Amino acid sequence: MRKTTLIFGLLLVALALLFAGVGLEITSAETVWPFIILLIGIAFALTSSGRSRMIMPGTMLIVSSLPLIYCSLKGDWGEMVTLWPFFILAPAAGFFFSGIRDRKNWWPALSLGGIAVLFFFIFRTFTIFWPLLFLVCGLILIGVSTYRSSTNSPKTASKNPK
Repeated sequence: MRKTTLIFGLLLVALALLFAGVGLEITSAETVWPFIILLIGIAFALTSSGRSRMIMPGTMLIVSSLPLIYCSLKGDWGEMVTLWPFFILAPAAGFFFSGIRDRKNWWPALSLGGIAVLFFFIFRTFTIFWPLLFLVCGLILIGVSTYRSSTNSPKTASKNPK
């Protein structure tokens, strides 16, 4: 079974569970649509391999869906007044994760990420979302670990061990 077939199969099952409202009271399209954006972003991110550039749009969709999901579940779209820096953070995350393989993307990732964090502090929403700091740090560590393990191939080991 191909990896993409498995991923899209899992996404269809997840969509079915969302529409069925398993575990959550998510039965209307008004509440479900941000989850569809999240699932599409996860599909893009998981299908990116090798030279594929799907990690950038996938990460942007994932990060952009977070405030949409929050406002949709809470039912208060007025919160978007303070959550808009997520939409600056989205391309920063995309540049960062595409920059794991291509280091020239780190500069836009750091500058956009810094601007987003600055606006979070200005609008005082960062204190509400401080657990996201742990999430972002954890994802960075996973990305760095994945990059390091992909660069440590058996070819780089010395042929004459002592």
